[in-house]
Amino acid sequence: MPPSPSDAEAPTIHPALAVRRSATKGRMVVAASAIEPRTTLMVDLPYALVPAPRAHDPPFSFCSRDRCHRRLPLPSQTAVTCPQRCAPEVVWCSQDCRAQDTARHQPECAWLRSGGCTVRQKHGEFGFELLWLLAKMFIRKHCDGSLTTTTATTTTRDADADADADADTTSHFNHRGWDSVWDLAGSPASFPDQDVRGWRDLARAHLVDKIPGVACTLDQAVGLVCRIETNSFGLYPGVTGEFPITQRQGRGEYYGSGLYPTAAMFNHACCPNVSHRLDEHNRRVFSANRKIMPGEECCISYFDLVDFQDAAVRRHEVRTKWTFACDCQRCQDDADEKLPDFLSGLGLDVDSD
Repeated sequence: MPPSPSDAEAPTIHPALAVRRSATKGRMVVAASAIEPRTTLMVDLPYALVPAPRAHDPPFSFCSRDRCHRRLPLPSQTAVTCPQRCAPEVVWCSQDCRAQDTARHQPECAWLRSGGCTVRQKHGEFGFELLWLLAKMFIRKHCDGSLTTTTATTTTRDADADADADADTTSHFNHRGWDSVWDLAGSPASFPDQDVRGWRDLARAHLVDKIPGVACTLDQAVGLVCRIETNSFGLYPGVTGEFPITQRQGRGEYYGSGLYPTAAMFNHACCPNVSHRLDEHNRRVFSANRKIMPGEECCISYFDLVDFQDAAVRRHEVRTKWTFACDCQRCQDDADEKLPDFLSGLGLDVDSD
């Protein structure tokens, strides 16, 4: 059982996990020793979360306090709302959580009241959700102050323990707070110039010098967007990445998004050996689907495998959303599979090279 949010200041990481570098994939998580099926490998805490817009009728929301994030079913008769009515999505699970969240929420509330409606009107719910997540992350950084790097609650084994030439000698697993966010992959050079210019315009208009008392530069904002686009997770009530697939029921409806900096080290595979789910406080829990052998990479699925079972559709999803070609064993075995009939006329690019 994971510790309560008040006790958990850092993610819990199984000692068999290590970070190594690959010439083709960059950093990746591997098993330093054998891992048995159903072993809990990691419990990661979000750096920041934003709820899905109420206009999309999500099934859940969650407590706004960073140390809680308790999941709340919608509609809720018990959720505590902001007295300033800054945004309908801002709720707490109790008056006590709202009181403890006062210092963090004050600049957030001011930002939402001064520009939230304008952002929604000009840039839609997606633009609002992105900017709100950015604002929450800068506020978290401000509230944390100069956070120094600490060790995880469970001692992890760095890949350099074996003096491996491919070892990551400064393991991402040892970074915390803002350091763990800024250490993630993702930079303007990885995205089309048009996207980067758009993000700069958004940040300049609605973020830089717009959060009372919170420092935020344009370069930091754009760099943070790149890291979010590369590493963020969606929030779903069910399990993501159980494999082999044994049921037709998917992971459920989206109810928010955020950044889990330690878990962002996991790469994707369409035949993942690791699945993940959210607990009642929206901590992300990773478990082994099967026995994982020493030296084997530990991979998750970036999407719901129940919804994307056809190989060609999976390849298209990975290529368009994450701009890489999946070469996992399942995709290699299914390399010659064509699009299903109902998608064959859509002109999707599904080349596997």
